[in-house]
Amino acid sequence: MNRAMAFLAALAGLGGRAYVGGQAFAQAPPAAAPAPTAPAARPGGKVAVFNVAKVMRDYKRWQYYAGVMNQKRAERAADLGKRQAEIVKLQEEAQKETIAAKKEAARAHKAANPKQTYSRPKPKGDGTRTPRKN
Repeated sequence: MNRAMAFLAALAGLGGRAYVGGQAFAQAPPAAAPAPTAPAARPGGKVAVFNVAKVMRDYKRWQYYAGVMNQKRAERAADLGKRQAEIVKLQEEAQKETIAAKKEAARAHKAANPKQTYSRPKPKGDGTRTPRKN
């Protein structure tokens, strides 16, 4: 902890020294400039402003591109819907098959072992559990 505090103190000291040293060598502020007699020339170049939404709405190539993309999106959404329906159907079939297979296995086991009981054994003692001692 002391090493970290010493490092931070040294860092703060160096930063303060650099700031004060920079201020000492800074240039003095310039004297007030006289008012210009002629208007200042504007920097070169023109600025164009246009409405992107209007351009996209009226531009024929963009309309074609948007139509193609919407058609592809609709086709893929339909394909996705079909696949999702198929997945749900397969999951339901798998669930039904699993349950049916378990029931059939239980029936076959019971038919093969008619004397076997399926009740749980009663606990030893009075039925209360005591904590385990190590």
